[in-house]
Amino acid sequence: MIKLSMTTALWLGLATTSLAADLPSSHDDRLFLNAATLTDLQPLQFKFHKGQLQLGENSRETLKQWADQIKQYSFPVHIYSYAATPQHLRDMTENRAKHESVRVAFNRGLIVRSLLEQAGIDGQRIRLHAIGSGKLHSGEELKITIRRD
Repeated sequence: MIKLSMTTALWLGLATTSLAADLPSSHDDRLFLNAATLTDLQPLQFKFHKGQLQLGENSRETLKQWADQIKQYSFPVHIYSYAATPQHLRDMTENRAKHESVRVAFNRGLIVRSLLEQAGIDGQRIRLHAIGSGKLHSGEELKITIRRD
């Protein structure tokens, strides 16, 4: 009985030591241990008027506050920018209209990307998804999130 209890005590001591050695030590690994703090961070969504590229002053301030919350972490930030296809233009083909909507979405995304970089987020962490009109999103909007859609 004494041998069994000593063996168990020795094994538990070694198991505890090896578990402590396996604990994450980097900032990225600790991020997932405290993931509950990030669940409160909601995506930002901005609506635009047709042809509008710039964010208003209130939207810029909201973006800056959101960026301040996440700049300490190293996970990617996704920008999903949508723009509607131009309508009722006589000389524009359907293909050219789609290209125009992607161009507008891309320009909006670049502006927001620049604002995020000014707020202290590394540009290599920012993923820009410029999407023209589609089945799910046909409006003029932009969404910023830490989750990939």
